[in-house]
Amino acid sequence: MIWRRYGGEPSFLVVETANTHLIHHLFPKLPHYHAIEAREAIKPILGDYYFDDHTPILKAAWRDTKECIYVEPDDEIKGVYWYFK
Repeated sequence: MIWRRYGGEPSFLVVETANTHLIHHLFPKLPHYHAIEAREAIKPILGDYYFDDHTPILKAAWRDTKECIYVEPDDEIKGVYWYFK
């Protein structure tokens, strides 16, 4: 799970919406007003799978496109995906 810093925009308008979007995919019925709290609560659970990326968004998009980071389904567990580089 990657959290990204966007920089420049007011946090309460854009950044927190973008930085809590992945929580929505894990917990689609979670009300948006609990997303920041949920993000903080899940950090210790995710452990090594949590990544806070401070790379500027355009630079990160270019890097990710070049490195082609992707996910693959787990052959044994339906609905589980693993990320690979």
